[in-house]
Amino acid sequence: MAKRSTIADPAPENKIRQHGAGFWLGLLALAAVAMALFSCVGTSSMLRTETDSGLEYQVLREAPAGAQKPTADDLILVHYEGRLADGTVFDSSYARGEPAPFAVSQVIPGFAEGLQLMGVDSKYRFFIPSELGYGATGAGDTIPPNADLMFEVELLGIAPEEVRRAREMGLSGMGGAPADSGPESLDVLPAE
Repeated sequence: MAKRSTIADPAPENKIRQHGAGFWLGLLALAAVAMALFSCVGTSSMLRTETDSGLEYQVLREAPAGAQKPTADDLILVHYEGRLADGTVFDSSYARGEPAPFAVSQVIPGFAEGLQLMGVDSKYRFFIPSELGYGATGAGDTIPPNADLMFEVELLGIAPEEVRRAREMGLSGMGGAPADSGPESLDVLPAE
C-alpha cells in the first residue's frame, strides 16, 4: 500500500484550474490589445478620406514633394482601372496595355475632383458615389443606373500649356497631327 504524503498540497486542483483560465484569458486580452495597436502600422495611407462633395479616396502612393497637380483645364496621362461595387472591371487602361490621355474636364465629376488632388507619379483609389458618377442614367450596358464606382488611378503626367492650347485648336503638338490621333499625339510631362 502506498504511503500518503502528509504535506498539504500548496495548490489544490480547483485553484490550478482558476489560475489556468485566468492565464489564458489574460493572454487573449493581451493579444487583442497587441492586434489593435499593430493593425494600424503601415496602413495610414490606406485610410479613406472624404471630401465635401462625398468623394472618398485612399492614397496608395504619394507623389514626390513638390509634384505638379492638374487643374480642371489640363490634359493628363493616366493609368486606371474602373470597377463596379461588386468588383466587376468595366474599364482598364492596364488591360489595354497603354495609359490613357484625356482632359480633366471631360470625365465624370468624382473622377475630375479626385485627379485634382493627385500629384504627378502618385496612385490613388477613388470611391465615387453615383451622384458624382453616371447618376440615375448609368452608362450603356456597362454601368447600371445609380452605380457607385471605384477607380484605381496613377497620374503619369500633365501636358504642358502649349500642348493644351494646340489641342484646343485641333492640333496635337506632334507635327500638327489631329487631336484625336491617339495617345502618342499627346506630349506629356513625365514624373521626374
